[in-house]
Amino acid sequence: MNITRVRGSGILHDPTTTQKSNIYSFGIILLELIFGRKPIQHGKNIVREVKEAMDEAKDPSELLEILDPKMGWGTSLVCLEKFLDLAMSCVGEISRNRPKRGEVGH
Repeated sequence: MNITRVRGSGILHDPTTTQKSNIYSFGIILLELIFGRKPIQHGKNIVREVKEAMDEAKDPSELLEILDPKMGWGTSLVCLEKFLDLAMSCVGEISRNRPKRGEVGH
């Protein structure tokens, strides 16, 4: 199979498809699962929204009101924190600082 063109909004991915941009995409998928939102919804970028919410929150429990209730995070704050840390490291602005593929699954 040949892929001739990558589609998507220029906001959410690197201009070339690389291992690091694939990691970024994985981070976006994690954020979609955690928050139950699309990457861009109502003109708001999920990465920016989550960063702002995390900066304002003193601990993960303060994020519960914006999480996807279908995921049942209520008592799993340690798990939530690990998922958020992984997702946010994957969507880091500097691609060389993103985790490697082998680091994401461990």
